This record gives sequence, structure tokens and C-alpha cells, in this order.
Amino acid sequence: MERGEIKRRNYVWRKKKQEDDDNKVIATYKSSRFSVCIWGAIQWDKKLALIILDFPGTKKKDGKVIDKGEFTGPRYIEQVLEKVGYNLWTNKMMNDGNDIWIEDNSKIHTSKVVREWRTDHPMRMMDHPPQSPDLNPTSRNYTTSGHSMEYGWHYLKRSLEGYSRIPKNKKELGESLMSEWNNMPNHEIEKFTHSMHDRCQAVIDAHGGHTRY
Repeated sequence: MERGEIKRRNYVWRKKKQEDDDNKVIATYKSSRFSVCIWGAIQWDKKLALIILDFPGTKKKDGKVIDKGEFTGPRYIEQVLEKVGYNLWTNKMMNDGNDIWIEDNSKIHTSKVVREWRTDHPMRMMDHPPQSPDLNPTSRNYTTSGHSMEYGWHYLKRSLEGYSRIPKNKKELGESLMSEWNNMPNHEIEKFTHSMHDRCQAVIDAHGGHTRY
């Protein structure tokens, strides 16, 4: 999530002589943008955890870059799977034995170190195509500047747009996101998770092609 990111055109409707009215203008950002990266989990009828991910930034030694600060497989294990993910799986999902852990085939999820970690921490996984937002129950095609935006993240961004006081740093942005996640009604999740069977069948019927979802 990025503060200061404006990917759409905004309009203000006002009468004459209202150019200086604070309620009739849109603020612009004079400082640099900043962002936080988040990971979230949902279940059939509820949202679960939201994590503010930690990126250490680029590290150099003797003038050479030794760590680009990217989110890698080891960081995914440390910050997501071991911190929250596996506990969610064992405590909330395995009671009836019918649950599936769904994640896409990004290089982080399929890296060698993550695959090796899973051998000691078995989780029933979905055989997910490399690129298929149609199979993502939290995905809805809100297209902005050519990018498909996941519905849950769209909901959070839309909620932040209504703030009268803009988060001024990463800490405040993270706290605002966590608050909005906690306040998100479960029915916002249900209307997409409950269509999962139809989504899968639509992709099968389309032989992996485009669907209406």
C-alpha cells in the first residue's frame, strides 16, 4: 500500500468563488511517497491475519550491494509461514480436513527453500496455475492503469481515501491498514469465497482461458 499514489483522475465540482474553499479542493503530496507491503489471509467466511511485512532495505559492504532488500523465500518463511501461516493452518483449518492452502505460483512461494520447508510442515496445497487471477477468491478486476487489483486490497485503499487525516509515515499507514482490516465486514469476503467452486469450474470449461470473473 502506497501513500501518495494517485492512479486515477479526480474531479471536484464547485461553484464560482469556491476555489479557496478547503472542502472544494484535493490535496496533493509535496513529500516523497512511501509504502508498506502487506500479507493477508482469509478463510471461507471470515478474514484471518494481516501482516505488515518488514523489508530491511538495500545493504552494502565495501561499496557493493550484498542484499537488495527484496522479499525472498527465507523472508516469506520467517515473516509469514512461521510467524502466522502455519499456526493458522494447524489451529483454524485442519479441524475438518477439507481445507486447502491457496497461494499463487510466484517465485517466492515456489522457491527451493520454501519447498524444503514444506517437507517438514505439510500443508494441503492447491495445484494453482502460474497466472490465473480467476482462481483467486479475493480477486476482482478493478483495473487501474492496466493492473488488476485484488479486491481486499482495493477495499483497504478505498477506506483510506476517506481519511480526513492522511497517514504521515509508514508506522501510521500500517496502523491505519490494520484498523481497516479489522473493521472490514466478513460479508465483503464471503461474496467472493462463496463463488470459488464456480470460478474453478469456469476456468476448466474455458480450458484455462478467460472467464467472466
